[in-house]
This record gives sequence, C-alpha cells and structure tokens, in this order.
Amino acid sequence: MRIEGVEYNKGKISKQTFNLEEFDQYGNTTVFKAMDEDNNIKTEIVYNYSPDGNTRYEKQFDKAGELKYTFVTITNREDRSLRRLQIGTAKDTFVDQTRYRGVNLKDSIMYSVKFGARVLDWKWEYDDEGRLIGETRYDGFGDPMYEATYTYEIEGDCVKRFDQDGDLDLHECISGNTEVLHMLRTFDGFLYGLRLPFEEGGKMVTTKTQEGLDARRQYFSKKGDLMAEITYTYQK
Repeated sequence: MRIEGVEYNKGKISKQTFNLEEFDQYGNTTVFKAMDEDNNIKTEIVYNYSPDGNTRYEKQFDKAGELKYTFVTITNREDRSLRRLQIGTAKDTFVDQTRYRGVNLKDSIMYSVKFGARVLDWKWEYDDEGRLIGETRYDGFGDPMYEATYTYEIEGDCVKRFDQDGDLDLHECISGNTEVLHMLRTFDGFLYGLRLPFEEGGKMVTTKTQEGLDARRQYFSKKGDLMAEITYTYQK
C-alpha cells in the first residue's frame, strides 16, 4: 500500500510525504517505510510475528539503518489483554502498558509500569452497542484525576455525544462511503510525517473503498479550506 500525504498553505502545497506499507497473506503489516521525494528510505519499521500469531515484534530503524527502538505487542486471548512495550537499544524499557477488555468488550482497563510498579492508568466503560459511556484517568498513585460520562443523540446519519456537563463532545456523520467528523476544538495531530490541523468548526472527511478501507482523508478549516490530505493506494 502506498500512502501519500500533502499539507497545504493558502491553497498551495507546502509539504509532501510518501510511505509504503507491506502486508503478509493474512493482512498483517510486515514492513513500513517512510520515503523521501527521491524514493530513498528515511525510516523503516520491520514487523515479525511469533508462530502462534499472538506476539508482534517491531524494529524501528533510522535513515542510516541503525536500530532505534524495538516494540513488542503481546495478545493474550484468555484474559483478553494486550500488552505493549517500547525498548531502547540499551534494553531499557520506555513504555510498558497492558490493556484488558471485559466480556463482550463492554469495559476496558489499562495498567502501566512506572518505576518498576504496575499502576492503574485508565478505565473505559461501553454500552451494549459498543459506544463509550464513561472513562476515568488515574494519576501515578492510582487515584482518579479525571472522570467523564457520555450520552448520545442520533439525528439521521449523524451521532452526537455529550459529556456530563451537557457539552457536545463528538459529532460524526456517516453516509454511504463517506464519514464526516466535525471538529469541536483546535489542536494539531501528526500522522505519516504530516501535521494535521484540527480546527474548531472544521471537519475531517474520510472516503472509504467498497471493502471499507480508507481511500482518502481530508482535513478542512472552518472556512472550508483544504489544509491536509492523505491518499491510500492499495495493490492487489
């Protein structure tokens, strides 16, 4: 799969990125490459899998071909957990997180290892339709520092989510192969080497293929100007 990204400034292209992603026969990612304009590799990530398919190993290399990080993702189907580690070249662990999903995926909890001890990090709760209805974020001592509950309203093709204060938290519309996410606050996101401008009053429009895969994502300002675009090209 080829992934092409473009940033725009006043209607003109200000940055372009090119990425390649390779898959095995089961649809697992095996290689991800960030390319420059001359088709040279800037960053390469190689994925390997255990024989049972429950453990994935990612090795991230810099443009000189030197190993930067190793990521390990371990899936345990019995306790419905997913553990993710980020390990440096000196075998030091930067990230160690484990997320557990409840029966029927109605709830979820995440633990992190900090200073050698496992602490409660985040909890989520979902309704029977898989919609998020509550979440709690904890500090390094396992005490709640942020809590939120959510309710939903359905209006035609659109879904609106409100927090416990009655403020609109999510506004998404799906029609055919087009999904529109309305931006409710301003912040910057980063993906595939692009800065993605999420501007309050703007929107992100995702166009899907007939198979349900992303074909294009477009990011618009509140004035309707195209600010960034990502195009996905799949090879059969």
